[in-house]
Amino acid sequence: MEYLGLYDNDGNDTGERIDRSKKREVPKGRYFRIVLVFIQNHKGEFLIQKVSKEKGNEYATTGGHVQDGTSSLDTAKQEVLEELGLDLETKDFDLFKTEKRSLAFQDCYYVKKDIDIKQIILQEEEVESVEWMTIQKIEALIEQKNFRIGNQSSFAFLIENYLSNQN
Repeated sequence: MEYLGLYDNDGNDTGERIDRSKKREVPKGRYFRIVLVFIQNHKGEFLIQKVSKEKGNEYATTGGHVQDGTSSLDTAKQEVLEELGLDLETKDFDLFKTEKRSLAFQDCYYVKKDIDIKQIILQEEEVESVEWMTIQKIEALIEQKNFRIGNQSSFAFLIENYLSNQN
């Protein structure tokens, strides 16, 4: 059984947990935590995955749920390893935003790294394929309602706020 740690309104760990299968039943005033990882290469393209049919058959960035007793950063690193077969270093991950959603805190990480797509080993239960995409292509997927809705506001923030301040 997989458990998710619960956090209070301010994002502090309460020491409580909930069975992941019951995550829609989180008590009022409690939140679980999820992570998103946006990987960008030197050309400005993002590594985007086509999610398996069982997981929604849409485009998304890498992400997952933070298990009880695990840090957000360790989860981000682990999700990249599990879904893409990439063992990145902790220092590669930059937390650029934490967003409080209806049931969860969403921690968003940015990684700037050139990765040879041929070196990626997909977790086939979750990921059908990956490709490097331009911002324009991702925006077109969003417009076509074919990019995971939970990734959209974080992607927009990354482009409009975080990356624009990096230059």
